[in-house]
Amino acid sequence: MKKLLTIIILYLTLNGCSKSDQDYVELCADQKTSSYWNERANQFNNEMSKWVYKLSNTSDSDERKSILLMIESKQYYVDLYSNAHKKELKQKMYEFPRYTTNFEKCGKEFKDNPVYFKQRYE
Repeated sequence: MKKLLTIIILYLTLNGCSKSDQDYVELCADQKTSSYWNERANQFNNEMSKWVYKLSNTSDSDERKSILLMIESKQYYVDLYSNAHKKELKQKMYEFPRYTTNFEKCGKEFKDNPVYFKQRYE
């Protein structure tokens, strides 16, 4: 509960600042989270490839339907993680706990030294 309160206060503080300050913090959090998003997208893509292979080796219609549903599910997650950086800030914070943590860290870095932070994330 305390952590949630801290995140809300940080978000409101940055939201009250000029839009560009929040953009810098968001860019920082995007960069810190991008390797995680890429890793997850690759993981689901690999899993999807295995299901595509299984689909090519089965002739049972019920099994094919189930495999197609799995492929569709994996594709959803590939798209989710591949396009995560394009989402609105509120969506990223809601859908990805790791992003929220990184946003909080970046907000603290920004508060410590805003001039250096802006130079670093231009």
